[in-house]
Amino acid sequence: CVYVCMCLLCEYVLTNVFVLKSKYEEHIVTIIASLLRELKNNTDLFQRVIAKFLEKNFSKSVRLAELHAVAEEKLRACERELSDERESAIAAGEIIDEEFEDEEYLERTENGLSVLQQVDFIVAEVIHSCGDEVVQT
Repeated sequence: CVYVCMCLLCEYVLTNVFVLKSKYEEHIVTIIASLLRELKNNTDLFQRVIAKFLEKNFSKSVRLAELHAVAEEKLRACERELSDERESAIAAGEIIDEEFEDEEYLERTENGLSVLQQVDFIVAEVIHSCGDEVVQT
């Protein structure tokens, strides 16, 4: 019953919300990735979710590619900023310790890394589940 509810929620999100640009994109991507992880053992529901990425001329897969590009650019900008901060810290004689690196990691996570990982996971699941079908079209 929980899986069916999750699947129906995912269908609603994929059909009505995901294709629109939304301030909730990061949350939606996380929900979809979590759903795919949870449904891995339920082949029918898993395939039902995967099928959503193939319908309507791959519109949801295209949206994933757009989200990937946005998250990657955001992460690159963050990396440039972190690199400048690191150089400044080194020039000022600060020690680059584990706490400094943890803060850098958190900055990356908040600025695209988390979304990029989730989007890539979804893309990998879609390709793995229907790779031959995608290649044939």
